[in-house]
Parts: sequence; structure tokens; C-alpha cells
Amino acid sequence: MVARLPGRRVRSLARAALLLALFVAGAAAATSPAPRQGAAPAAPRGGALAAAEGCTNCHGGIEEMHPWQPLSCTACHGGDAKATKKEQAHVKPRGPLPNDERLLPLDFDPEWLQFTNPGDLRVAKRVCGSCHTNECDDLFKSLHCTTAGHLSDSLYENGLTKERRTRYSIFPVADKDGRRPPGAYAELPGFPRADDPARRDSLAGHVTDLGRKSCMQCHLWGSGTAVRGRLGQDGNYRGAGCSACHVTYADDGLSRSGDPTIDRFEPGHPERHAMVKAPPTQTCVRCHVGDASIGLHFRGLAQLVPGMPAGPEVPGTTNALQNGVFYVNDRAIVPPDVHHERGMHCVDCHTMRDVMGDGEIWGFMEHAVEIECTDCHGTFDEVSALVTSRGRKLDHLKVEAGLVYLESKVDGKRHFIPQAAHVIDPARPEYNAKAARAMTPQHERLECYTCHAAWNVNFFGFHFDRNESFTQLDLVSGERTAGRCSTQEKVFATYKHFYFGWNDEQKIAPYLVGFSTMGSVHGADGALHLDQELPVTAAGLSGMTMIHHQLHSTRAQARGCVECHRSPATVGLGSPSFQLSREVAALLDLRGVHLIAVDRENLDASTPLASLALPGGVAIAARCDDLQGRFETLFVAIGGAGVAVIDARKAAFPEKVAFLSTDDPRDLLVRGNVLYVADGRAGVRLFDLANPRQPKVLATLPTREAVGLDLAWPHLYVADATAGVKIFDVSVAGKVDLVGHLDPNLDPSRADDVHAVKVLFQWARPDDGTGERTDARVLAAVAGGLQGFFLFDVTEPSRPERLFPPPEVRVETPATSAQPESANRVLDVQVLSRFDLGSPGGDIATEEHDYAYFAVQPLEETMTPGAIAVVRITDPYAPKIVAGAPMPDGAFRLAMAAWYNPPFLRRYALVAGRDAAAVLDTSASDKPMLLGTLFGEGLRVRDLVVEEFPLDRMVEIDGRPLKDLSHEGARFLDAAEILKVLRVPLGVDDVRGFGLLGDER
Repeated sequence: MVARLPGRRVRSLARAALLLALFVAGAAAATSPAPRQGAAPAAPRGGALAAAEGCTNCHGGIEEMHPWQPLSCTACHGGDAKATKKEQAHVKPRGPLPNDERLLPLDFDPEWLQFTNPGDLRVAKRVCGSCHTNECDDLFKSLHCTTAGHLSDSLYENGLTKERRTRYSIFPVADKDGRRPPGAYAELPGFPRADDPARRDSLAGHVTDLGRKSCMQCHLWGSGTAVRGRLGQDGNYRGAGCSACHVTYADDGLSRSGDPTIDRFEPGHPERHAMVKAPPTQTCVRCHVGDASIGLHFRGLAQLVPGMPAGPEVPGTTNALQNGVFYVNDRAIVPPDVHHERGMHCVDCHTMRDVMGDGEIWGFMEHAVEIECTDCHGTFDEVSALVTSRGRKLDHLKVEAGLVYLESKVDGKRHFIPQAAHVIDPARPEYNAKAARAMTPQHERLECYTCHAAWNVNFFGFHFDRNESFTQLDLVSGERTAGRCSTQEKVFATYKHFYFGWNDEQKIAPYLVGFSTMGSVHGADGALHLDQELPVTAAGLSGMTMIHHQLHSTRAQARGCVECHRSPATVGLGSPSFQLSREVAALLDLRGVHLIAVDRENLDASTPLASLALPGGVAIAARCDDLQGRFETLFVAIGGAGVAVIDARKAAFPEKVAFLSTDDPRDLLVRGNVLYVADGRAGVRLFDLANPRQPKVLATLPTREAVGLDLAWPHLYVADATAGVKIFDVSVAGKVDLVGHLDPNLDPSRADDVHAVKVLFQWARPDDGTGERTDARVLAAVAGGLQGFFLFDVTEPSRPERLFPPPEVRVETPATSAQPESANRVLDVQVLSRFDLGSPGGDIATEEHDYAYFAVQPLEETMTPGAIAVVRITDPYAPKIVAGAPMPDGAFRLAMAAWYNPPFLRRYALVAGRDAAAVLDTSASDKPMLLGTLFGEGLRVRDLVVEEFPLDRMVEIDGRPLKDLSHEGARFLDAAEILKVLRVPLGVDDVRGFGLLGDER
């Protein structure tokens, strides 16, 4: 089962396995014959009972499966103990056997199933349950059997259920013991079979088919894709039922047993014919490698970026295929969890009840798991009480001389467990001053792993495809039905961006993309029926969401303060890096607005939809709908006049619905219900768009000559021409404050030449090569006209720092009239984070970088070409120009776009030139390619905008939720909470991670 553990997520398989083994031993003692008195002859390998039944006549050398209390072979496997020939001794199947990963019916040939795997859930109650009755009963109600939460997430996110509660199990399950605590279920029906034909025109009409065909393999009812005899499943081979955890398999699925009859070349056999009390981590990660990827995070592995080279010759990736793929394996980017690094196993944290259930039917992981970080590490005020969050004793924890130690359930190794209370106690030798500054009452409502999760992978815009012209195996019914579903299509990727919100316990926890997916559907004729449709919940919110997770990437050093307290994206306000471009673009030229249907595979073949006459336009901005990212309203700045408001919901029939009189609008920005207008010498005007047909003035901000805008909530950055960049706090529209000023030439007596500014938050990396986290910061990129470009650290807007050019470098600002016509001006800028794919041989590594794209144009505009400068700003102290793309028609303004053409995301810069909007393919950062024009030529393009869906924007600046949540009790931060977090006062030393939990002893 792929885990999704918010709230209580550091919980464990440990006690589960230990107790199961003890129960097995006790049960066997109750049913086995009494041992003979006196000396007994040496039993053959495989056990005396096996020899007595004659099984070892063929299976000589086989290991004892149940060493704690010997059991006879037929007690587990059935068969005829008295037979002397294989044909009579072995159980024969009743009929033909499927050799695929379908889920067998509950009543499927029980004698044969028992013979092949006595731990199969269909027979486990009569085999294992003959002694372990309660454990088997609990197991059937556990999430490892029901997979309830995972199955329900997508149903809620697609509007098929109205409540944030589990609706289905894989197979029907009921709790008949008469006890049901709050939040538990009395029963759950099996997962539904048929899609609703009435919903075929929405994604909701296809997701149950996806669930039945692609999401039924990670549980205990089967062994997943690694069926016996199937090659190429290294890392997936495992048993079903009880055997999934308590019988180990080698990665290659080959047997190393002493049994001479086992086929040594057929994959899918246990490594040895022997049970283990406590499953090692390698057993758990047979399943826990998808969705939240906790089994990968824990070991310091990550799924690849789409198109990323990997393999034995590529540094930083695994040398062999696991689970059918290679993984990232680079501790500078994805270091292992500190618990794994120090030799601990999953079951050293997780308990028997976490894994095998506690007798209740729970709907989500956070309800089923009882272990918490504080159960072992204690709280800020108290050391560990050596019990779980539900009061059950942790027998493998011990206190010696006031210190807490854990003894591994797998290998017996002792581990020192640092206590939070000791780390912040100045009188203790474990005291850490940095940790003490962070571990305060103000942070008591944070899960420990919110700060100590060093990294996580996120795939925004996950995509599935369903093609009704093909059939695919329905894993539940065992039938091939129409609709082939593929689910491994990833769109945007990141290993460093970090998000959080409230979990079900009302604690702040990390948030991660889970099962949220957009989808495309092809009909029976192969024609496209739905094209990258986004899910919508019954509450009318987007289902392209996130949910809280225990990331299992804990490191001793915590995140730096600024990664939460200065990053709007962390609290759900979005970033410029994950904007999915949609179907329509709008170009603004001197005559008006042109709406264009984008052909995302051949942009230069895009076709016109409509034009609206608006002479004199200089800038355009758009507000897109919250569910699909399509145009709702366009705003067009008319030079020297005002702003036209256009209803663009019907792209073929745009309609002008309002006009705002302003002095000299130069640039526009829309967020939520606020329109920001850079109005030249009249300053910046803010308009309320609650009713876009009747906008109302909210405020006017004084500037010298406002020409460009960007918003990094709660701060508005204004490119103020000769006066640099002004920073305003606009969180309260009626009370706007000037909080900072960027002076590119660092000399207030000399004029600047600023045209545009854009802001990007730079998250820290977990390891700078010395074990320390890198610095995180808020970075402002400034298009400085004749002065060039600038990079400023604006983490503290009141204390900005120019990083590039270095402060000691003097920036010359001669009068424009004195410049030669060939002098270059940097006129516009866009910023984002992205991956650069490496070379197939690994000489060039795949890396996640931050970029600024600058539009550069000579002073003489009439005929001269311009250029787009692609600048890597990952290290803002030493930015690197990785490419310069000549733009023959000039480069005056630019917009970034990212269209997904399965299986790859393509990135573009759309450049406003003299006579057209040029399309520059920037998918390879160092090799941008000029493709042509977006729509014809002869257009005096002034600006352009594309429909976009912000995949990582969870809430609007006013706190209004944009994305829904499938778990009860979880929510994103509201407006007041967001401002509280972002306005926490920080000292100059609060830019690095807070100290260590403690040292191994």
C-alpha cells in the first residue's frame, strides 16, 4: 500500500511484526504435539514434522518456515501427508489459473490457494487465524487490506462523493464487534464497477475505471505486478496476504532456498522458506514507492524527472532497475532519512497496530497510525513516556541513566534517541542554542517533520490517459473491458519546493501532491474526447490539490526560517514555476486584441478566434477561471486613457463590458479580486474586481513613474523607471505602506532606468556539500534598461541587498540621449524554476535551476533585432548567461508558457516584436530555438498573455480556497494565518536551518 500519512506519519511496522511472530509462536504451541522426553535425534533440515510427513523426501534442505514453534507442512499448505508421490501429495487446481495481476475472487479455489501461499487473505483465517484469530480479524479491516483512503481521494477530487470520507474498500468489509470510535466505519462496500455514462463528458465519468485498472495492486489481496514467472519486476516481488510482510523476497525474486525442487531461474519465489518476526525496510519498500514515495524518501531516492537520463553510467542515479525504473540517488539533492541512515528500519517506528490494524475500519492513514515523533523523542516539556500516542507501551524503548534508547526489532542494534526537552535545556550536554530558538511554544502546533523534512519530490499536473478504443484488464472483475488507462505521466517536477497546511490534528504539516490528476480521454473511434481536463469536486473547487504527508525525509538539521516565513508559495499562494498553459492566447497590437486558439504541438499553426478593436493598447492582463484555467476577463491598458475590461469567457465572442479611466497605464497585474495598474506618473492604482463590470477604486500609491509590477504577497513590487523599484505592503487595500526601495545603481543622487521587476522565492538545498543546508531567499530580478540587469535579495524588503552586480561594482547611468543607437536596453524579465535534462552518458547532470529570461533591445528600435537572454540565477551572486537567442523582429516584452504534449512538457517564451509575436522554444535552456510566429505577421504586438492554471496556488490572496481537500479536518491557511506567518520578525541570523536534534551515542 502506498502510504499517505499526515499528522501521525512517523509510525511503524515494528511492533506489528514482533507481536505477530509472538502470536504465531504461541498459537503453534497450542496445536503442536508435546515434545518428546529425553534426547531426540537430530532432525533433518526443514524440521522434524516435515520429515515425519515425508515432505523432505523431495524437499530435503528446505528451511523451517516457522522456527518459533514447528508446524507440519500440511498444517499450513494442506495436501496429503501420507502420499509418497508428488501427484498425490500436492493439491491440484480445480481449473485453469490466471497468470496476471488480477484480484482473485474471494472464494477462488481455497485448497489450491492454501497450498501455494497459506498466507493468502482468502485462506489466512483458516490457516494463520486458527491461532491468530484476533490478528487476522484486525488485518482484514486494516488499510493494508482495504486501501480505503487512496481509493476515495480521487472520487472526492472528481466530485463523485460529496463528503470527505471514505466510501469504498477493495472488497466489502464490516466491523461487527459492536465497538466503533469516532471516525471509524461500521462497513465499507467494494469499489464500484461501472462508470456513470451521464458523466462521460467530465473526468468524473472515467476515474473509477482508472481505479479498477491501475490502482488495485498496492495492498495485501495480491502480489501486484510481480506475479510468479514474470521477468523485469526487480524490487516488486513479494507474497500476498501475511506473506507480503513476513516472508522476504530478493530484489530479483529468485530463490536461495536449500530446497532442491525450487526453480532457481523463475522469479517470484521467496528468498528462503522462512518467516521473519520483524520485516526489514527492504520488505516494506516492495510497495511503498509510489504516490507519496515514502519508501523512496526514506532511503534517499526519488523518482526521475520526465526524460531524465539514468542508469549505471549516469552519476547520481541508481545502477540497476528497481520497480521497473531507475531512481535519483544523490545525497546532495535527496539525502536519506536520518533514521534510515543510522540503520533503523520502518518497523522500528511503526507498530503492529499501525500496519495490521487495531480492529477498526479507518478511512485514512492519519486515523490508523498511532506512532508520533513525540512518542520517542518527547515534547518540548517532557521526555518520552515510552508509549504511543494512544497509550500503548513501546517495549523496545528503554531508559538508561536518564537517556532513551531504542533496540531495533530487526537486528537488535541500539540507537540513542535524542529528547527534544534535553536539546533545548541549557543545563544539558545535548543543548543546542539554534534549536532552542526554534523549539518554542509558538511552534508547538507544528509537526516535528514540518521543519525537519529536508526535501520532497512533487509532480504537479500529474496526467492520466484513457483510450476507449483499446481494452484493459479490470483487476477486480478479471475481465478485459473497454478503456486502456495509463497513469505514469508527470508534468512539472521539483525536488525542493515546499508547502504546508493544517492536518486533521490541527497541526501544521507538509503538503504533497497525492492522487490529484488531470486526464485525457479518447473515444472508441480514437478521437480526442477530453483534453487535459482538470478535476472538480462537488463543492465546486478544483481537485488538482495537495494533502498533508509525513514525508519520511527527516534530517537532523531543520529548514531555515525564511522557507516558511518569507515564502508565499509555502503557504499556498503559488509560484511562477508551475503554470500550466491552456488553449487560448491573447495578443495585443496597436489595433486591438486578438484571441487565438493555440495548437500546442505546432504553435506556428495556431488559428484566430476573434478580434476586438481597441486602438492604442500597451499592456494586457488576464483573470482565468479557478477550475480549468480558461480566460474569464481580459484587461487592456490603453495608453493615455485607461483600462478596458473584456468578458472573454466565450473566446470567439469577446465583449467589452467596462472602462476604467486612468492617466497613463503602462502595466497591469490581476490577483484575486484586485487589479493593479502601473499608471505612469499617476502612480499605482488598485481596483476592486468583485464585480468586473463595475470596478471600484481601492487605493492610489504614489510613485515617480510606475511602469511595471509584480506581486509576492503581501508585497507589491513597482518598477518605478528612474526611481528604481518601490515595495509596498498591500495586504490592506485601504492602508498601503511603502516598506522598501531597490536602488539598482546604489546612488540616490543618480537616476535609474528600470523597466520591469519579477520576484522568485529560492528554496534551500538539503546539502551544500558539507552537510549544511544552502541559504533560501526571496530574489528580485530587475530589468534595468540601459543599466543592464540586477539581482536583489529582498527576503527582508526593508533591508534589500544587491547581489548582482556586486555592491562594490559601480553601475554607470549616463543620460539616454548620450547613448549610441547600438546601446542595449533590458526591457522585460520573467523568472521561474525548472529542470535542465542532462546528457545520456551522464557527463552533464540533470539539475533543478532558477532562471531569469530578459528581453534585450538596442536603443534604436526601427529595424534592429533584439534578443532573449537566458540567465541561470541559481547562484544569484554569480549568474550565468547560458544562452542568447536573437530575435530578428525585436524583443520588447515577453510571456512564458508551458504546454504539456505527452509525455513531455514543452516550455516557450512568447516575445512581442515589431510585427509579430515570436515563439521561442526554451525547453532546452542552453539551446533556445526560434520556431516562428504565434499568429501571422504584420501585427504591431505590444503585449501578450496565455490562459494558465496555477497548479501550486491553493488559496487566493484574500484566503479564499481555490483547491479542495479530500481529508476531513485538513485545510489550507486562511488569510489572517498567511499574513501572520509571512510577517514573523526575523533576525539577520535566521536564514539558515535550526540546529540538530542530537548526536548518535
